[in-house]
Amino acid sequence: MLFSTFIFLVYNVEHRYNVEHSPNGSIFALIVGINTYSSERFPSLKGAVADALAFQEYLMKDLQVPGDQITLLCDEKATRSAILEGFTSLANSDGIKKGDPIFIFYAGHGAQGPSPTTWKPYGDQTIEFLVPRDYDPDSEPKIESIPDYTLAALLNRIAEKKGDNITVVFDCCHSASSLRGSNAIAAPVVRSIGSLDYTVSDDLDKDIWCSPGTRTSSVPPRLVHVGLRSYVFLSACSSSESAKEFNGQGCFSSALLKLLRDVGPHNIKYSEIIPRLEKIKGQNPQCEGVNRDRLIFDGYIPRFQENFFAVQKDSWNKLTLMAGSVHGFIEDDEFTIYRNKNAKENSLGVLYIKKLGVTTSTMAFRHGISTFTLPLSSASVYAIHTRSKTNEKALLLYIEPSNKALMSLVDSIISDNLQSIGIVSTPAGASQAHIALSTDRKKKRVLFEVVDKNVTGEGFKCRKEVSIPRQGDSEDLARILKGLSHYYWHLYRNPEPDSKFDGQCVSVAFYKLKKAEARLVPEDEQDNLNINNVVHVDVGDEEVLYGLKLINESSRDLFPVLFYFDNTDFSITLNSEHALAGGHSNPEPPLKKQGTMTIGYGSSAFPPSTFLLDDNQDMDVGFFRLILSTEPIDLHNIPQSSVFELPNNRHSYIVRSRWELGPSWTAINIKIVQHRRIPNHRTASTGGWMRCRLRI
Repeated sequence: MLFSTFIFLVYNVEHRYNVEHSPNGSIFALIVGINTYSSERFPSLKGAVADALAFQEYLMKDLQVPGDQITLLCDEKATRSAILEGFTSLANSDGIKKGDPIFIFYAGHGAQGPSPTTWKPYGDQTIEFLVPRDYDPDSEPKIESIPDYTLAALLNRIAEKKGDNITVVFDCCHSASSLRGSNAIAAPVVRSIGSLDYTVSDDLDKDIWCSPGTRTSSVPPRLVHVGLRSYVFLSACSSSESAKEFNGQGCFSSALLKLLRDVGPHNIKYSEIIPRLEKIKGQNPQCEGVNRDRLIFDGYIPRFQENFFAVQKDSWNKLTLMAGSVHGFIEDDEFTIYRNKNAKENSLGVLYIKKLGVTTSTMAFRHGISTFTLPLSSASVYAIHTRSKTNEKALLLYIEPSNKALMSLVDSIISDNLQSIGIVSTPAGASQAHIALSTDRKKKRVLFEVVDKNVTGEGFKCRKEVSIPRQGDSEDLARILKGLSHYYWHLYRNPEPDSKFDGQCVSVAFYKLKKAEARLVPEDEQDNLNINNVVHVDVGDEEVLYGLKLINESSRDLFPVLFYFDNTDFSITLNSEHALAGGHSNPEPPLKKQGTMTIGYGSSAFPPSTFLLDDNQDMDVGFFRLILSTEPIDLHNIPQSSVFELPNNRHSYIVRSRWELGPSWTAINIKIVQHRRIPNHRTASTGGWMRCRLRI
């Protein structure tokens, strides 16, 4: 895939719910801008240095960053060795504390070229490059460009040592038609030198991306949460477009700086950038990344966040909720409306879903009576899901009839806006339940035992216990039950069969991975571990990496989102997602019709998975859930941390079993059964390995 992009990355090596935060830490920056190149083969740019100086000025004047904390490399100073040293210095600087904000900016030419020879058998035919000032393929010795996998390794070193608060901006592109443009300063100029006409050496920068003392076939050193689980990716345009400069400035750089100055960096999240940017002719900016709800330069995500959805009103007074059936909502669901994304402020009122759609829904006032005024679509208001009207059950609890005190306690909690939870107390009903509740002998603790047949059928057993709440204080137990409802609803909900979109045409291959040069590849592509959507893996002392391959044999382009459901703590983790649109942007579908897509290996921006067991566990069962849509979807309302974690969980977990279905989505569950091979292992987890490429 060609990437004509301005890249905005936030590199985060901590868990999205447990990030390190240095709110008062001063920013450290590496800024690179290149207009002119040593080789006359490459056209000069007009605005790359100006963009670099503009960001330097923004940091120093607007954010009061000391000049000695900014490394500026422009034109003659922006050699290959100087740029690599700039990255290395950020990792090794004693003055940068872990968690301090780090900002990296590059403006100049980008390029594409053939993959190293040893990579081609594994599917990646091209790689991407930054072009340093002294790049010259004709010189002796040859001075190379900087490949994407080298940049990924450099960023990894910084993240390992300095933490999770790294912002990277690249204003360059790699369009195949990249040499179009004019020398006149007022005409658009494309920031790319096109495609390289030779293949780089297999060993280029091996001292950077291959750790000392490791064999080529060995697994790279352990990292924590990398790839798009670790940064936010904002691109100036789709892969078929070009990132341009105009009137001596990068179009996207200029628009971004204007927005940051207008609203202030700590007042806007990465996810809010694209919808609020000025329109850029010929470019469709896009956004992807798990941590896109972070505040810019802050590196902080509240441990628990409310799930807001935008509501817009058009000139015909039609109210549209930017969410629908694929998010788990049904007709008649109620939402509390706020002017801003702040649930602590006074609400405007309540709206309900009158007509459900797949990704958007029509809302209305109860009884047709308008109780407050909404602005037109140029300014959204925001909705939090607060009530479901369904009487059907998403979570079934089994409680023995003799335990009347527990029955009464749970029933009182359920009657308070938790109608999606049902209680069964007969042996026949117990076989249909998901969780069995009981108490210890002293009646002081509630025991939660998994009885879901889809899990226990594999031999899995899991029991958790919490203290019984004091009289009149059942908040913790209610929170756990809400989290369990949320978990089972999103695990098992499915659309009705759709003749327009046959989900049977999409399959998932599951592979054990190995390291081949600077990246991960399947050990054997003929050895697909996914048998009828069940995967058995052996867990031992040596961590094993796994990746997925999605095969789309349908006639429609698809937008996939992958989650992992953990039956031990009932957490839901986002493992892979796609770019999100905003404003006038339309993201490209990553899973093309009659095409494939990898997760965790190859050029995937998401890390592979690994499975670990507690010391007292011999097996575990979890689920990968793949949701496929024919339209881009933002499913930020689905992930949750452990339901047994912290008493101040403020997620909106209102769920139900009844499902109004749209015509354009489906879901696939893949059961992961983990068996202990060697004892003495650690806590179960997924993810945590560095991908071997950085998309430029």
